[in-house]
Amino acid sequence: MLASTTTTTQISSPPQQKFSLWSPPNPSTFYCSSQLLSKPNKHSQKLQYTERILDQATNILSVLYPTSTKTFSNKPLASLKTFIRDFLKKSKTTFSTLQLALLYLVNLKKSFQNLSFLQENIQLLSDPIFKCGRRMFLASLVIASKVVLEPAPKNIAWSKLSGLPITEINNAERLLLSALNYRVVLPFEEFVEWNILLHSPTVELFQKINLVLKKEIWEGKSNEEDGPHYFVHYQGWKEKWDEWVPESRGLKMTEENLKKQKDLVAAHTTKKPEKKSEATAPSSERGKKRKSEHVDTVDEFAKRVEIKIPIPEELKIKLVDDWETVTKNQRLVSLPRDPTVTQILQKYREHIINNPTSFNEKEGLKSSVFQEEIVEQVTDGLKLYFDKALGNILLYRFERFQYVQLKEKLNNENNGSNNGTEKLGEATHAEKCMSDYYGAEHLLRLFVQLPSLIAHTNMETDAVNVLKDHFALFLQWMVENADELFLKEYEHASAQYLVDAKNCTS
Repeated sequence: MLASTTTTTQISSPPQQKFSLWSPPNPSTFYCSSQLLSKPNKHSQKLQYTERILDQATNILSVLYPTSTKTFSNKPLASLKTFIRDFLKKSKTTFSTLQLALLYLVNLKKSFQNLSFLQENIQLLSDPIFKCGRRMFLASLVIASKVVLEPAPKNIAWSKLSGLPITEINNAERLLLSALNYRVVLPFEEFVEWNILLHSPTVELFQKINLVLKKEIWEGKSNEEDGPHYFVHYQGWKEKWDEWVPESRGLKMTEENLKKQKDLVAAHTTKKPEKKSEATAPSSERGKKRKSEHVDTVDEFAKRVEIKIPIPEELKIKLVDDWETVTKNQRLVSLPRDPTVTQILQKYREHIINNPTSFNEKEGLKSSVFQEEIVEQVTDGLKLYFDKALGNILLYRFERFQYVQLKEKLNNENNGSNNGTEKLGEATHAEKCMSDYYGAEHLLRLFVQLPSLIAHTNMETDAVNVLKDHFALFLQWMVENADELFLKEYEHASAQYLVDAKNCTS
């Protein structure tokens, strides 16, 4: 129940969940598969991640909840992206809080497409807050912070930050909670899926949302000639240049197109010869100022527990050989693998639980690390991460057609087993996931990405240390059992596969 104007809504803590050891993931970047083994500059990586999140938040808010007012807290409106950037910086909002807040807004917009929901909440939804994207954004941040943070900022603090009266903050929170039907503690799996989607290219993000929000995505003429349109914001340009573009103006995320993008950027950022003139001084100062502003933004967002996963030399060699075999020699991992990722994790789980003493003495680890519940959470979390990340960041381009074929097969089988009521990755006991087909080769690639996937979470230091201990043990266990886990020979791709893989755009 919402209290008076000087207190805040209390949301109960999230119930204990299966993956309580794992904090909701927050990838600092998602590299395309061709960059799997690259090591990006740490500062540029954080800056790129911050800008991507800001762009996605701006796009989501501007498309789903257009701002209807010209002022906010009696002040002229800055651009939407500037508003979001400044507000997040002042409030020191974490990445996880921002992601959860955006998910609330997307889920609510989906509800708007339900006629019965609109009929039941017609009086509630008539409130002006639902016509102001910035107030919706603020209300969602207030709620998300109370779910993610402990202790969370009080509503009086949000009032001071935003310049809005405490009564308006309380009212906005109450209305949004009611509209969400108080569904604010979301399943871990739902957050993981949203997190990965949020870090996908903008077009893919809106393609996914477009499945439910077709009317909100394109208000122009809808016919076969026009096709779908996407709302595009050009980084570094003012919002007045934002526009709706047809699908024909977009390019698929392929190695060829990424190279083209890189060449174009290089061509337009080539340094011009410096002129020895005093006229250049002011420009230089402005450049330094802009740079420092970016650094401040990154520093505000990036103060998180870092995690390093040392990969044994034997496995580094396998990663390089794997990359060369697939990308250069155009060979494939035969599927299904034996053992599969599921079987590998199960074997590791049994091995650790049955032999805790030897590991404890050898590594000097705490006995709590080997508790069956902890080991189960680690392996189940790895399996979930693998299933969610495989199609986004763990495949090389040459493997995508194989993945598409398998995904279609799984969809058909799973739809047949549950009459189409479940989605791939949300498996019942009778369904199979990608971890039931792929093996050690692709699982090892996940460990290259894990540091960037969990580097910006709100995980406790103890939880991070437990994961690091198990990652080290697991990788060493893979080395000791390499002959059993890894393929000796990759299969040759057929002539037809070579043609299909070249034309695959998924």
